[in-house]
Amino acid sequence: MGLELIPRPSKKLREILGQEATEDLEEYVQKMERFENKTMTELLLEKFERRILEEVGKVRKEISEIHGAIHSQTKWIIGAIFGAVPFYMAIYKLLG
Repeated sequence: MGLELIPRPSKKLREILGQEATEDLEEYVQKMERFENKTMTELLLEKFERRILEEVGKVRKEISEIHGAIHSQTKWIIGAIFGAVPFYMAIYKLLG
């Protein structure tokens, strides 16, 4: 986005207002444009921050769910190992 020039008042309007009033009008329009740009930027940043926070919340929830699933699977794996070891030892004694 390049610099946008503010349109100058028409020649007729400049003649009616005079040089000083025309300059004041141009300055006012420039101030309003800067204020509008600043306000728009702030609003967009707030919206972006809210969206980022929502997405981070979703990611944290998914990570928590994955952590829970891994925790549950680990418990089952450890239980299966401790349950299978005596079974294999018994088979070894019976066959050996």
